Amino acid sequence: MAHEEDRDGWMTILAGGWVDFVEENEIRVGDGLKFTYRGNSCFLVKILRPSGSKKSQRSEAAKSTGGSSSSKRPGRGSSSSKRPGCSPSYHGSSANIIETNEWIDDLARSCSKPHFKFIFIAAYLKKGVINVTVDFANNWFNNCGDSTNVLLQNSDEQIAAKLRVVKKDGLITKCELSGVREFTDRYNVQVEEGALIKFQEGHPAVFDVDLVLV
Repeated sequence: MAHEEDRDGWMTILAGGWVDFVEENEIRVGDGLKFTYRGNSCFLVKILRPSGSKKSQRSEAAKSTGGSSSSKRPGRGSSSSKRPGCSPSYHGSSANIIETNEWIDDLARSCSKPHFKFIFIAAYLKKGVINVTVDFANNWFNNCGDSTNVLLQNSDEQIAAKLRVVKKDGLITKCELSGVREFTDRYNVQVEEGALIKFQEGHPAVFDVDLVLV
């Protein structure tokens, strides 16, 4: 979610990740969208197609927050081990995203480092990017150039990536970690799994990723 000013004052819009959500769900002119807030920064989005077409239901996390050691919970995957052969979650199940958010929130409560939350939807996995919330980016990356070399870290393993920002009038309007497919492939990350991503300043900067794996 982002806040922008127009002729009538300030407005709140869905920004980072919204284009991917539209493309992933093939939303077209004439479709209706019903938003239901489910808590834990998660909206259930019901997509209503015009008469004669199927109705579908999708869910997507709206991130508003982003440590170092791995965390493991009963019934969930460890952020330090690869899980070959794990079948993907069903993208249409909102319960998976809500549950993933709850696990990430548990990790965030004990995290004292700058951090934000992220849910891996199909479009992000396909493009090999992690979207960074705009508010977090403006707090920490406003002095960064368009592209900066960074490291993704899990336990003692580090994988190279890039931090890319887009600015307008001196403020970041889009921010993402790109080139993360090697990382997600290494840990066999699936749709609707997530992560608590902690930022450590340095040269290069390090993003410490605690994965929540189904």
